[in-house]
Amino acid sequence: MRLRFFITIIMSFILFTLAPDHGECQFKDIARREFGLTSYLSFGLSGINVSNLNTDLSNNGYPSFNNMFGSIGGGMQAIIKNKFII
Repeated sequence: MRLRFFITIIMSFILFTLAPDHGECQFKDIARREFGLTSYLSFGLSGINVSNLNTDLSNNGYPSFNNMFGSIGGGMQAIIKNKFII
C-alpha cells in the first residue's frame, strides 16, 4: 500500500516536472486572436479508507471495494471576440 503511494507520488512529480508549460504562451496567443480554444486533461489516483464500508458490505453479502481509486477528467474553454468565455 505505501509502496504504491510513493510510486504514484514519484511518477506524478516526474510527469509534472517534465511536462511542458504552455499556459502562458497559449493565453498570449489567444489574446491576439478573436477566437481561441484551450483544453486540458487530468488524471488522478487516491487512496481512501473504506475499511468500515467494506466490513458492512461483506457482512451483508456484497462485494467489497478496493481502497485505491483513479479518476480522469478534462475540459475546454472557448474565447469569442476576446469578450466571452464559454
